[in-house]
Amino acid sequence: MSTSRKGTKVTKTKTFAGCWTCRRRKVKCDNNRPCCNRCGETCEGYGIDLYWIAHSEERPCAVKRRAMFIYDPRLPVKCVPTEIDQLLTELDGEIEETGVGEVGPFSAFWINCDMTTTAGYNSPSSVLWADIAGLLTPHRIPDPAWCEVDASMPDGRIYELDDGTIIADDDSLLSSDRGERINPHKISHLSPEILRSRFSIFFNVDNDVAELMDNYIRVVADLLQPTRHSQNPYKSIYFPQAFASSSGLTVGVSDSMSSSRTALFHALLSVSAFHLYRQKTDNREKYEKLGRLHRAKAIKSLQKALTSGYIAKDKSTTMSAMLSMASIDLMEGGMTEFWIHIEGCEQLRSSMMMSNTWSPEHEQLMVNCSFMGILAQSTDPYITPKPWTKSDATTIDTLLKSSPFPPGANSLEFTYGTTSKVASYLYLTILLSQHLAFCHLHGLPIPLPLQQACSSLEEAITTWSIAQEPLVSVPKTDYETLSLVTCHVLAFHASVAVYFHTLIRPCSLSLLRSYNKTCISNLLAAEALKCSHSARMGWNSMAPIVWPGFIAACEAGPEQRPLWRVWWIGVQRYNIGSIGVLWGVVQEVWEMRDEGEREVPGWRAVLKRNGRRVMSGG
Repeated sequence: MSTSRKGTKVTKTKTFAGCWTCRRRKVKCDNNRPCCNRCGETCEGYGIDLYWIAHSEERPCAVKRRAMFIYDPRLPVKCVPTEIDQLLTELDGEIEETGVGEVGPFSAFWINCDMTTTAGYNSPSSVLWADIAGLLTPHRIPDPAWCEVDASMPDGRIYELDDGTIIADDDSLLSSDRGERINPHKISHLSPEILRSRFSIFFNVDNDVAELMDNYIRVVADLLQPTRHSQNPYKSIYFPQAFASSSGLTVGVSDSMSSSRTALFHALLSVSAFHLYRQKTDNREKYEKLGRLHRAKAIKSLQKALTSGYIAKDKSTTMSAMLSMASIDLMEGGMTEFWIHIEGCEQLRSSMMMSNTWSPEHEQLMVNCSFMGILAQSTDPYITPKPWTKSDATTIDTLLKSSPFPPGANSLEFTYGTTSKVASYLYLTILLSQHLAFCHLHGLPIPLPLQQACSSLEEAITTWSIAQEPLVSVPKTDYETLSLVTCHVLAFHASVAVYFHTLIRPCSLSLLRSYNKTCISNLLAAEALKCSHSARMGWNSMAPIVWPGFIAACEAGPEQRPLWRVWWIGVQRYNIGSIGVLWGVVQEVWEMRDEGEREVPGWRAVLKRNGRRVMSGG
């Protein structure tokens, strides 16, 4: 008798996770990255196809089967749909405005930048951008300046520390021969609101990092220079380079950036953290801890860059990182290592002088490096003696040829509140004082050419006037900014004159008081000008370079101290650590003068007694 068997359901093995080869073969995948070891044939990888839901009634399971999300902690964090829509809307608006590129969801397109380039510098005619990286949308701007960034994205790993900080495993950052060029102005010319909205998507992993970078964008980048300008290096150079690394570090898809970029990224976070440490009344310990943490990471990454050969590939970013490391020291106020980083910058600058690569950013970094070095030398309590070896004519024009500040170094006007000519006078004052120190140290008579050089410099400083300075970095129609720059330049020149007469050739007390009055008057005028326009222009967030105030205030007479006290107390509101330290030195000099001590310059005696170095600016 035949027996009918009841039908049994046969379970089929299906998989919606694993590589595409194992999915197609319907076998369990071992999920090994980047290639599965179970396939027995070429692994098709783990790429994800994106699908739009065309109809609201479409069943979710159908979409799930077509594009199942494979969980991997190394993949980017999820974005809220509204945030993605906002990014796409902004991107579409930019494309429609510029009239280039191909609009489409999550596509890649070419952008042809028909912009005027500086002669002698070859900028690429086209750049490959991805829609999802809408942070780097194109803007039509004059004189584009390009910096090089790596484009490959290796399989990076991230780890979370006890304090919640996300860091990348440096071993996962692989070098790449491929590269794309990113215009720093693509980011720097975006509004702070757009930057923050786009930036927040990439910082959902770590709220602390998001807060620190947001504070850097909104406050610190403007705070660190005395005048608002579109070519602010803290926004147009440092931030874009650091931003290129931050998106990979924080979401876990590491860009193959150099260790220099990683160092710069953490250095900017440290500067921002120490600013918040001084600004906030609550959670101060938290920001101090974050500042020290990111400084340690910056130092580690910078050391790796200097020993691994990355520096040869991206010297500009390495210099940016070094300069930012000095900024950490100044923002914190400890000022225990800034000269180390600046000396490293000077060595790197020497090698960059022989480079064939040139760009506006390259030149601006070189000028900033030289000026930071001059500021550091100017307040060194110990002079480095140098022998005088010249025997030719020592006119001011001949002397100026040795200056690291060419006549076209206009970025000094808005970055440090001075001009290339006045900065050169400061450089020559330091140089000639070193030659004089060598003669005094060895008991040698001062050579006649050296005496003539001192006389030429004195005459140049004495006969200088603001009318000699074109101040081309500021449009002539921008009267407020032009007035602000003028105040800073006048104050800087007056302090250079005080510096010259205290180091090289003493002058009458009345002349010294006259220069002192000019300096304090213009510094107070600059602060008043910023306050009067702060509501409309946000100028109140720009801190002055306090070097002029430090040099001149140390030589102020008792009758001039009340005005200096008002200025020094007023600038404490910028919450920069070095300003408080310098004000303390000024007060010690005044106490020393009241006790009968007449050594000049007064700051040198105080610094020698305290065994420390100080610096202002940067």
